[in-house]
Order: sequence, then C-alpha cells, then structure tokens
Amino acid sequence: LIDQGMVKKIFPVAEYDPHTGYYNLNLDVQKADNFGVQFGGNFSLGASSMAFLELNYKYLWTKALHFMANGYFGRFYTGAKLGARIDFNSRVPWFLEASYAYNHFNYFKNVIFFFDDKNPSYIIEREYYGDLRGGFPVTNKGAIILGATYAFTASKYYASNTFSRTNTADQTSFNFFAPSVAFELNGLNRKQFASAGAKLKVSFSYVNGVEDLIPGSTNESKKLVTEYHDWFRLKLIYDNYFQSLGPIKIGFYAEGSISNQPLFANYTSSVLYAPAFQPIPESQTMFLPAYRALNYAGFGLKMVLRIYKKIEYRLEGYVYQPYQQIKSNDLDHTAYLGPPFSYRSYIASTSLVYNSPLGPVSFSVNYFDKAPEPFMLNFNFGYIIFNRRAMP
Repeated sequence: LIDQGMVKKIFPVAEYDPHTGYYNLNLDVQKADNFGVQFGGNFSLGASSMAFLELNYKYLWTKALHFMANGYFGRFYTGAKLGARIDFNSRVPWFLEASYAYNHFNYFKNVIFFFDDKNPSYIIEREYYGDLRGGFPVTNKGAIILGATYAFTASKYYASNTFSRTNTADQTSFNFFAPSVAFELNGLNRKQFASAGAKLKVSFSYVNGVEDLIPGSTNESKKLVTEYHDWFRLKLIYDNYFQSLGPIKIGFYAEGSISNQPLFANYTSSVLYAPAFQPIPESQTMFLPAYRALNYAGFGLKMVLRIYKKIEYRLEGYVYQPYQQIKSNDLDHTAYLGPPFSYRSYIASTSLVYNSPLGPVSFSVNYFDKAPEPFMLNFNFGYIIFNRRAMP
C-alpha cells in the first residue's frame, strides 16, 4: 500500500515475463517532502469570507503516518483542528484516525434581514469535540468507517429579535457521546460544483447526552433546565450526475433523515440540534429553520451546461418535505411538532461558475421560499467548506 500523498512521482516500467506469460510492473518511486502547507479560503460579497491554512507532516515508515493542523478565520466561521492518522498495510488495508476540533459559527454577523425576520437571528454556536475513527475500503472509491465522538457544544441566542444591549441571551449546552458507523462512496470530480461522478453516504449514529439551559433576561421563564436526551439517527445522501445531453449534464440529489430525536427545552435549541437540509453551498452559511426537522426527505434535479472549457452554467431545484415541522409556542417559546406532512419548502439556484486553478469563482442567485428575503445574490471566489461538525 502506497500513500499517494507521500509519493512525489512514480515511473512505472512493464516487462513481459515469457516464463509466466504475465507482465512484471517495476516502480521507480520518488519520495515526496515530509512537510506540506495548504492555504486558501473564500472571498465573498456576503459575510462568509474566510481564510484557511493547513500544515501537514507525513512520514512513510512500515506504516504511513500523517499529522495535520488547520485553521479557518472569518466573520461567520472560525475553526481549528489537530489530527493524526496511521494507515496499516495489511491484507485488508485499514486506518485509524484521532482528532480534536473547535468550531465557532456566528449567524448574527451573516444575517442581512435582521429587522424583518421573525425567526431569531442572534445565534452563536460553539463546538469542542474529540473524534476517534477507523475504517477500511470496500470499493476503489468507498469505505466503511466506524467512529466515536465526545463533544461539548454551547449556543447563545435570543428567543426573538426584540432585545437591547442590556439584555442577556439564553444559553444552551449539550454534552454528548455519539458512536456511529457509515458507508461512504465518493466519485465526484470536484469538492464543490461537481459535474460528474456519484456520491453515496449512509450513516447510522446513536447520540446520548445532557442538555443544560440557562435562560436569559428576555426569557419569560427563569427556570434552569437539565435534561438527558438520547436518540438514534439514520441518514442518507445520494448525489449522482448520470445523464449527458450534449454539453448538458443532468444530476439528481436526494437526502433523508430518520430519527427518534426528542425536542429540546425551547424552540431555538430544538431547531439548532435538528439536522439541516443544505444542498447548495450558500445554505450552509445561514440559519434557516424552514429547512431543519427531526425527520425529513429532500430531493432535486441539477442541470450543468458547459459553456466554454471550465466555465459552466448551473440550474438547480429542490423540494424539502419534513415529516413534522418544528413550531414555536408564542407565549413561552417552547417547541412542539406540527401535523405530519403539513409543511413543505423549496430551494432554487442558478449560478455561473468558473472552475479556476485556485478554486471556483461563482456568481449565484438563490431562492429560499420560506426565508424573510427569498432571493439572495452572492459572489464567491473559493470554497465554502468547514471542518466536520460535532454531531454525526
């Protein structure tokens, strides 16, 4: 087993062996540098601009060792991660990876419709988690991965947008342990704005932890809440570009989540810890309660038109159907579930993308039918990618 990240060049030479009738493949391998640096990020006309830096050290021993540290720096998202991985060259190759990460999301700095939004806009999320994962390949592009996460998460928010500088925010923390198993297959041709290949991920996780709520000054109830929660979650993501019609590529996307997850102490915390449907990059930078639910299904079609070399036009449309919408009681801002299949949301996106050597350059117009401002224009140069979230 050769870790390609540790190899600079490979010069294969095939020689025919007349005694066996087979070819012998001789490899002249040149070892790559042990140290590596990656940098990048995203420049946006919105508030999702950020810088990225990652340091790598790889050592090719009897096993392949990889140590890394990265950091993201921006208004909306700040994060850091330390990790180590070892690859075992056995009959069935496998790996073991340990990491510790910090994520910080500030939705308040990324909102543009604060005064007209009835949903809470002042939301800050923090995550600290340790992760242990191991896995082995089952196809050339797929693997089965087993993991365990222990996390401390904390959020600050106001139940509504009517608050002043003297008010204090509600604070919810959720410390949890979550083992998980997943099958991942990824043959997409790009990290973002893919136009060929397929991706399939099926994951099953068990989450158990303790929720603590400290109410703020605008909360009618001053009662501290401590409650134990546990649930199972099965999640599926399927993304496939399967049909070509001349210069047009047609893709299909589907996502679903099935869970017995309970509601949290209030509406905002219940929505924050619910899985989100985020099929386009910009949706990952916004807090949109209309696209979060405990159980849901979402699907859509994508069309990619190649205009000239690496310049593409994309048109995408999605339907999001939660089983039950998470709703808020107006009196005390607690959460309850609406009737089954009584609520539905839509997403549409059109964008012009240039896949430059430094990263994608995109101008997009997105439509979220349940957002306070449904139409959103944005320009991005780079990737909207974050470190993995704590919740599996």
